[in-house]
Amino acid sequence: MRRNAILALTLVAAGLTVLAGCPVFGQEKKPKKQNQQEELQEHYRKWLAEDVYHIVSEEEKSVFQKLTTDEERDQFIEQFWKRRDPDPKTPYNEFKEEHYRRIAYANEHFTCGIPGWKTDRGMVYIKYGPPDRIDDYVYGAGYDRPAWEGGGQTKVFPTQYWEYRNIEGIGSDIELEFVDSTGSNLYTLEMDVNKKDILLHASSGGRTMAELRGEANVADRVSGRTDAGDSTNPYYKLREKDRPFAKYELLANMSKPPEIKYKDLRSIVDTRIMYNLVPFQARVDYVKISEQQVLVPVTLRILNGDISFKERSFGVSRGTVNIYGIVTTVSGNFVQEFEDDIVRDAKTDELKAIQQDYSSYQKLVLLAPGLYKLGLVVKDLESGRIGMQELRLNVPSYQPAQLNSSSMIIARQVQKITDPDSDIGQFVLGDVKIVPEFEKRFQVRDPMWVYMQVYSMGIDQNRLQPDIELEYVVERNGAEFVRFQDLAGETFKFVSGDRIVITGRLPLQRFIPGQYTLRIRVHDRISGQDMERTERFEVTS
Repeated sequence: MRRNAILALTLVAAGLTVLAGCPVFGQEKKPKKQNQQEELQEHYRKWLAEDVYHIVSEEEKSVFQKLTTDEERDQFIEQFWKRRDPDPKTPYNEFKEEHYRRIAYANEHFTCGIPGWKTDRGMVYIKYGPPDRIDDYVYGAGYDRPAWEGGGQTKVFPTQYWEYRNIEGIGSDIELEFVDSTGSNLYTLEMDVNKKDILLHASSGGRTMAELRGEANVADRVSGRTDAGDSTNPYYKLREKDRPFAKYELLANMSKPPEIKYKDLRSIVDTRIMYNLVPFQARVDYVKISEQQVLVPVTLRILNGDISFKERSFGVSRGTVNIYGIVTTVSGNFVQEFEDDIVRDAKTDELKAIQQDYSSYQKLVLLAPGLYKLGLVVKDLESGRIGMQELRLNVPSYQPAQLNSSSMIIARQVQKITDPDSDIGQFVLGDVKIVPEFEKRFQVRDPMWVYMQVYSMGIDQNRLQPDIELEYVVERNGAEFVRFQDLAGETFKFVSGDRIVITGRLPLQRFIPGQYTLRIRVHDRISGQDMERTERFEVTS
């Protein structure tokens, strides 16, 4: 008896409600372990050996097993699911929820002495979801063999045919045959079409067309084949996918973890499995726009020697680096993303010298105060090498009555912008262009510039200006090295009702080599508030 069971399968699946992130395995609850650490270790073991058994790659499994702390394992698990999230803009991970729904369905419908997720049907269902069509045969049902099985009639063990129109990474028009030859509800995925035949070893009945005509015997179903797997029997009309090698290739592909199919750089930022890294430096600063919005300049720097250059034409070589960044909340919800390129051209005969220099990039990101995570990926276009960093963003909240400041930025040069409204390129803050210095290492002959904004000063109602004291203190080895007070506004200017901009140059000619700390102290004479920002720098001979 043959019946189409796909409707029943779909209705049952739609009726299931599973708490996301809470897989169900087995029927018995294990007693709680007294040792909390052992219980935690069991959680990680179970996650790897059960929850994601069918979808974790060997590479991911190897990395997870080498992790040494629970913090690393928790972070890996979070990134594992994020890497597979089809739409991070939504508050839910649809892939993760569907995965655990499939596990629950497999355990409910395919359990047979072993949990349903361990069975062949459970493996396929968890990886690829419900099939597009199911044909179900009960024990002893009559079966009309199609031409590619030799024709004729027989009776079969409980059998299910699953058909998928397409599985990405595997192919289209996929047919799978599951047979329960033991009567225990344990359906196994079979490549041999004869496994389901109850009458295979019977003295009569269940014969193929060629066997009925006396032109073949049962043994010829296996032995009567060419080296390529074609049957020598003219009654067998094998399709390409029925050939033995094609079937075993399909079985091997079905046994692999499903492909991760989301965008290239995005998938890299959501996993920590990377080799041949491109080293790069990254920093973030914070500049107040309003009480509700903060400008976050994200600055990257890459050594040109780590960029692969390719000669193009006219003696010019070009190196290109793709940049991808994604900002999420701490819980992983999408906030915004950006993509860009660093393109560096150089004359081929000057390339060796240029490779000792750096290429810099900056993206201005606008965020509300709060905690975020910033994922950054750089990809060298020519070599395909990739580098990744994840930064924690603690975007400050600037209260209207509290004296506060932006980040302090130390640079080698501050360039005045003549038309701030039209020049809105990289490294531009207000009316100056400033490239942050990463190492903050200067020779005594180098210029060292300091940039900082101060907010929420009191305003003198007669002069309609703030009244502040600004002091620079430089310490070496914990002791004061030099002190300078700016009471006349030589290094700062009042630019709006709630901010001043500090742009100061610190001469280093009298400094001796060593490590230093710069303290900028601000005293508001009107409100009586004080604040201080510090940065370390180094002077070499």
